[in-house]
Amino acid sequence: MLANNLVIGRQILIRYNVPMKNALFAAFIYFVLVFALGFFLGVVRMVFIEPSTGPLVAVAIELPIILLAAWSVCGWVFHVVAPRPALADRLIMGLAAFCFLMAAEIGLSVFVFSQSLEDLYTDWREAPGLLGLFGQFLFALFPLVRPVGDHNRANQT
Repeated sequence: MLANNLVIGRQILIRYNVPMKNALFAAFIYFVLVFALGFFLGVVRMVFIEPSTGPLVAVAIELPIILLAAWSVCGWVFHVVAPRPALADRLIMGLAAFCFLMAAEIGLSVFVFSQSLEDLYTDWREAPGLLGLFGQFLFALFPLVRPVGDHNRANQT
C-alpha cells in the first residue's frame, strides 16, 4: 500500500514536470524511513546495549545496522520513487535528506529531550557523537554513490 501511494505521488510529480520536487520527495521518504528505524534502534541501544557496553561501543554496534538499512532504503527509494539518476538530483536527495535528519535530531533533542543546543554540540564533539555524525554524513552520501539500476534509466529526461 505504501509503495502504491508513493508511485501515485511520483506520477503526479512527473506529470507536472517537477524533477527537483521528485528529488525532494525521494529525500523525504528516504529520511522518514531511515529516521523511524534509527529512532527505534536508538531506544534499543540506550536501554539495552549502552548500560552494559558504554556509549561508544553501543554506537559502534548500532552504526553498521542503521547504515545497512539506509543503503537498502536508498535503493528502494530509487526503485519506487525513482528520482532522476542525474547527479544534481541525487545530490539534492542526499543534501535534503541530511537537512531533514539534522532538523529532526535537533528538534527531538531540544523539544522532546530538553537538551540545549550547546549540550547537543558538546555531544557531537565526543567520540560516540562523532561516530554518529559520521554515520549521518554517510547517510547523506548514499544517494550519490549507490547504483541507481536499470529500472530508472527511463526517467533521465
